[in-house]
Amino acid sequence: MKKNILLAYLIIVIGCSKNPQELNSICTYENVKLDTTNINLNENDILATWVLHSIVDLSDCSVKNRPEEFPEIVVISFNDSCKISGHTGNEFVGNYFLVENKIKININTLTELGEPEWALNFLNAVKNLDYCFIKESKLFIFFNQSTKVMIFKKINGE
Repeated sequence: MKKNILLAYLIIVIGCSKNPQELNSICTYENVKLDTTNINLNENDILATWVLHSIVDLSDCSVKNRPEEFPEIVVISFNDSCKISGHTGNEFVGNYFLVENKIKININTLTELGEPEWALNFLNAVKNLDYCFIKESKLFIFFNQSTKVMIFKKINGE
């Protein structure tokens, strides 16, 4: 009986004493922490043209990079009237909304030609966007309940 009580006590003490930050490791991308806490976005910083370079799965920190045969297949431009345009192999237009470091993108028009897999990754992600921030000329957009992040690099803008 004493052994069972001691064993239960050890399980509770050891299980509860772990630091939660140790259990939730934070992924990085080119020395930028992929974390949605303490982020701040100046809305004017997004006004540029961006190319999708990588997608990171935060469950295991795996990185999927853009295909080399299509280096600028997914490009998006944000303007100051909350309009977007770009291409995924096909042209698109739409609008975006930024509220408290969260982004929502609505693609209103997209040509209906076959999309390569990399473009489909972007188009599927756009349906479930979360937080975003910009650091070191990179736009980080979290999606799928912040379990994944798209990383864009600025190709022109202010």
